[in-house]
Amino acid sequence: MRSDAVKKGMQQAPHRSLFNALGLTEEEMKQLRGLDLMLIPVGGYYTIDAKQAKALVEHGCFAVAEGANMPSTPEAVAYFQAHKLLFAPAKASNAGGVATSGLEMSQNSMRLSWTFEEVDEKLHGIMRNIYHNAANAAAEYGMEGNLVAGANIAGFLKVADAMIWQGVSY
Repeated sequence: MRSDAVKKGMQQAPHRSLFNALGLTEEEMKQLRGLDLMLIPVGGYYTIDAKQAKALVEHGCFAVAEGANMPSTPEAVAYFQAHKLLFAPAKASNAGGVATSGLEMSQNSMRLSWTFEEVDEKLHGIMRNIYHNAANAAAEYGMEGNLVAGANIAGFLKVADAMIWQGVSY
């Protein structure tokens, strides 16, 4: 089913990742207050703006883990950060999918067959490492707790170190 053809219901929610995708009325949205809400936007570029970020915070959202490529506008990210939401930027949270692909390629090239538990353990280690690299970089550069800045800094440093190691410098 094409997501743009669905007007209401659970089929649209994963694509829009917003409450109105479920067809909730304003009264139903108010009833959600007090629940623990975590948003994982999975579709679209800049689909969550500052107005939607404000509504999410007002309705009790405590965390946003971007599951798409930059679904939140810079203004939305700033709003989430200003209101102390746990915020996992796309650059860091999407790394799990990339890492899983890398693990699959490793298995294939080495002619191995890992169990689900082995893959899961390796993926958990990779994601913990990504979090620690981002958190440590943010703290080292005076932006403790800002995983957006930390992921950008850690990514930049990794590429810069690789370039220097390969003899490319400017």
